[in-house]
Amino acid sequence: MKVEARIPVRIDFGGPWTDTPEFYENEPEGGATLNAAIIPMLYDALGRLRPAYVTGALDTGNSLLEAPEITVSGPSGGIRERLVRGTWVSYEAGIPSSGLGTSAALNALWLGLIRGINQDVSSPKARQLLAEKSHRIERELGIIGGKQDQYAAVFGGINLFLFHQDGSVDIQPVELEEDFVQELEDSLILFDTGATRLSSRLHEHVWGNYQAGTNRSALVRMREIAFEMVEALKSRDLERFGCLLSENWECQKALHESITNEQIENIFEVAFRVGAIGGKACGAGGGGCLLFLTPKEKRRKVASVLRQLEGAVVPFKFDFEGLVVQRRD
Repeated sequence: MKVEARIPVRIDFGGPWTDTPEFYENEPEGGATLNAAIIPMLYDALGRLRPAYVTGALDTGNSLLEAPEITVSGPSGGIRERLVRGTWVSYEAGIPSSGLGTSAALNALWLGLIRGINQDVSSPKARQLLAEKSHRIERELGIIGGKQDQYAAVFGGINLFLFHQDGSVDIQPVELEEDFVQELEDSLILFDTGATRLSSRLHEHVWGNYQAGTNRSALVRMREIAFEMVEALKSRDLERFGCLLSENWECQKALHESITNEQIENIFEVAFRVGAIGGKACGAGGGGCLLFLTPKEKRRKVASVLRQLEGAVVPFKFDFEGLVVQRRD
C-alpha cells in the first residue's frame, strides 16, 4: 500500500507568539492567533507557476520481485536500484527560507501519512489530534514553539485559533465572501528575505523577557489585535487591517531586539515608500518571510521594487483544504 499526502504552510496576521504554552498557560485569557493557510507558487523549468505543497509518500513495502527499479545519481552516472521491503517516507518542500511554519507542516504531514495507513484523517477531530500530537513531539524534542503552525497546516483556510490556559484549542473559521477573499489575496505580497534564523533561540530570548515582565504588554496587545483583525476582515476594511498588521509588527519588535535587523528595516522602508499600507514579519521574525498589504493599484509597483532587493517575491494562493491524505493499494 502507498499513502500520499500534501499539506500547506501558513502566513500569520495577528497574535503570533501567544500560541505558545509559555504564554497561554500563564494568562487567564490564553492566546489568540489569526492566520491563513497558503500554497506558495514557484516557477518550474518551463517558467510556469506551480503549487509548492509540502508533499510526502509512504510505501508499506513489497517483495523483491515486485519492487520497482529506480535510477539514482552516482559518482559515474545513473545507478539502478530497487525499492525493497519495509517502509519509506519521502518529503518534498519547495518552500522558501523560514517563517511559514514549514517544519511544523512536515511533522504533521509525517503523522498524517502514518495514521493514514488505516485511518481517516479528514475529520475535524482527527485533524485536531494530528495538530496536537505533532506539536507535542516537537516539545518533547526540546523545540520551543507554539501551535498555530500545526493547526493552520492541518485545517487550511483563514482561521482564528484560541489557545486556552488548560491547553485546549478552539478553531473559529473566518467566513468571508468569495470576492473579498480574492481581493485580500491580491492585496498581499509575500517577500522571502533569504535569511534564515533559529526560531528556538528567538523563543529563549522572548520568554526570558516575558518572565522578567518586560514584554507582556506587547504580547497581550497582539492577542487583542487578532480579534480586531477578524472584525476588520468581516467589514471588508483593508485599510484598518493594514494598520493592524503594522501595529502587530511593532509589538513583535518590542519582544526582543533580535526580531528585526537592518536588512528587514530597509525592506520595510522601501515597501512603505512606494505604497504598502501594512506589513509584518511572518512567524518568529529575525529573517525569513515578510508580508505586506498594498492597495490594488499599488501592488504591481511595490512588488516590482521589492524584486530589485536581495530576496524574492513569492506568489501564493490561499488553501482551504489543509492536510489531504490518499491511500493507494
